[in-house]
Amino acid sequence: MIGFELEDKFEYPSHPVIGAPGAFTARELQEIVNYGLERHIQVVPEIQAPAHMCYVLKHLEFAGLRSDGSNYQSCMCDPKAVDLILSMYDDVIAATRGVEYLFGSTDEVYYAGICAKCERPYSPVNRSLAWVDFVRKAHEHLTKRGRKMLVWAEFPLLPEHVKLLPSGIIDGEATYPQAEVERGIRELAYMAMQGAELLFPDHFSMDGHKGHLDQAFEIASTGKHWQGNPIGSFGAAWDDSGLHNETFWLGWSAAARYGWNRGAPAIDQHIAEFMRVYYGPGSTGMAEVYRAMQRQARAWEQTWERVPSKVILTRYGSYFGKGIGTHRTDMTLSLPLLNDLPDWFPDPFWTDRYKDWIAEARLRAAENEQLVAALLSQMGQVSRNHYNLEVLLSLARFMGHHWRFSWISPGPRNRSSRGRVWRSKVMRTRR
Repeated sequence: MIGFELEDKFEYPSHPVIGAPGAFTARELQEIVNYGLERHIQVVPEIQAPAHMCYVLKHLEFAGLRSDGSNYQSCMCDPKAVDLILSMYDDVIAATRGVEYLFGSTDEVYYAGICAKCERPYSPVNRSLAWVDFVRKAHEHLTKRGRKMLVWAEFPLLPEHVKLLPSGIIDGEATYPQAEVERGIRELAYMAMQGAELLFPDHFSMDGHKGHLDQAFEIASTGKHWQGNPIGSFGAAWDDSGLHNETFWLGWSAAARYGWNRGAPAIDQHIAEFMRVYYGPGSTGMAEVYRAMQRQARAWEQTWERVPSKVILTRYGSYFGKGIGTHRTDMTLSLPLLNDLPDWFPDPFWTDRYKDWIAEARLRAAENEQLVAALLSQMGQVSRNHYNLEVLLSLARFMGHHWRFSWISPGPRNRSSRGRVWRSKVMRTRR
């Protein structure tokens, strides 16, 4: 199956204000589902609720359903909020005929039961019970409509409350496998193929950090889901950090393959076979292209300063609770002093402050040129998925601009010509 997280990318006929401009219509979503069913693949809708609901609760007509005034989560003790979520389920069910499942995305419901409309005091126990109450209502609703329910059975759920859950649900991450076995709940092996990295995923193990492919191999082989009663695997790759979906296929393929056959083949073999199947037999060197993309992306990510955000000044809370971990940061580089021509001269304080970054950027720029050349060469060799290469090429060129931006003379030589280049780039960046 393929989990399709919809958020505002669906029209929701019962609540059309939720759907963003250009959202999939019911007919279009059914066409996607039918395409999958013809190939024995179920496209399972995933509805973010009751948390991660800002795509709904940002609208003023739903403001009264917010939990404690925050549009992150709906009030789980408000029948109108629950009815809204269930009606969204119904809209999606009607547009996904032939699918057996619905993923009620119950993850990261950090503040279950905090709403003033809740009668029970806000505490870890009652927070867990509020989460259980919602899952039971949602499961009953979906069962009547012939759908099996997948959930994230995680925080704030307490292990002693697993016995209160419906036995027919499927846990997407095997949080409490032994208690779930006793309750008759099955699990999926959860394999994250992207965390919070930017531009390109950490597919490979590099610089002492374990890559997602190695993690997937280990999870499939020895993960805690084997303590339960697993039914399959779930390869997740969220685009919250702005990554393009085309960067995820290698990871998704690994999660699916190791879900079928744990411990085999070796990771290097899977990578080689993926490249041949995905791009065609004429492609060569794509594994190294991917590694270069990852090296470039991590270097790009590390060359920015993190400063307190001037755009989002605060947020409601975090995993640790309301009012905790509310700071946000922006990525930035300080601008150099800009003098008017013809008396322009480099800003010595700026060049000294970023001298290490400038030195690395020169090296990365050369590496980037090789990466772009390799991608252009692959364009004429691959027989499949050219669009994927176009995405990678655009990302490579984007990072290349970042490195070339640093090609600034640290001293006064050639200042008339190079100064004009520098000034124009800074001004374009500021716009």
